[in-house]
Amino acid sequence: METRDDGSGIRCNEHPDAPHSFMRDASHSAGRYVCECESWEPPKNKPMTRDEWKEWLEESWAEAQARVSTPEQKPVAHITGFHNGHCVIQPTDPAVVLPVGMALYRAPREWVGLTDEERWEVVGKKWWDWEDSFDVEAFARAIEAKLKEKNQ
Repeated sequence: METRDDGSGIRCNEHPDAPHSFMRDASHSAGRYVCECESWEPPKNKPMTRDEWKEWLEESWAEAQARVSTPEQKPVAHITGFHNGHCVIQPTDPAVVLPVGMALYRAPREWVGLTDEERWEVVGKKWWDWEDSFDVEAFARAIEAKLKEKNQ
């Protein structure tokens, strides 16, 4: 593309999607004609196709699951018996001194999801009102209740 006739020697952006219009405030500030294309950059990401989106979603889900999964936990102590009505706890590593009053927790249970039958049980209910609008809150509450029931 040729340089503009304004004498600035600045060329218009040659990208086919670049917008070309007069920018009044920028032109007054610069003391010359300023075209909108001078500050425009092409979008960095193109829209995804359905297959690309599905692949991205599956990869993202797998990465999120990997980050959330708990690493294998090793015990810090074992109950070795009872003495005078109190529980006796022996550290796994004898070099470790467990502080008095240290809280010990039960190992976290593994998350239980819904089976296909349970999903269809939730999905099979009518979630639309008379105006054919989807009741998202009721649907979410039903899924939440089913998962709480299984993971108590």
